[in-house]
Amino acid sequence: MTDSETKTIPLPMRAARRVIASMAKPHRWLYQRFGGRFMNRKKDSTVLMLTTTGRKSGEPRSVLLIHAKDGDDFIVVGSNWGMDKPPAWLLNLEANAEAKVTIAPNDYPVRAQFPEGDEGERCWNLLVEVVPQLPGVAENANRRLPIVKLVRT
Repeated sequence: MTDSETKTIPLPMRAARRVIASMAKPHRWLYQRFGGRFMNRKKDSTVLMLTTTGRKSGEPRSVLLIHAKDGDDFIVVGSNWGMDKPPAWLLNLEANAEAKVTIAPNDYPVRAQFPEGDEGERCWNLLVEVVPQLPGVAENANRRLPIVKLVRT
């Protein structure tokens, strides 16, 4: 049987997932505690905190994401660092498109859109300008990486 048939995650991927998960909580705490100063050293910050509503719990769920700007809106990608499964925040947005973006110290109510076609390609290109590694992540992922446009409401 292959790994995909037994639904097991290869050891390097499991280790990478643990490392990423272990960093998420302290990074989120630092962002909240210090108003994003340690992660957003440039005037045009590339890190935002997205707060969604948990699709199962109904509780607020926050995650730090790299983004591209598109006018007043924000573009993110559901890469989950190239993992086979989509990130929980993406599933939350699919269930409830209303969310909040924080670029410390400002909060912005947003609504998620999922651009495709020419608009999706344009948004992808904006993201690649900010994160040049994205095409490699997309190539290694076993799924399509969804683009999310967070439109300020």
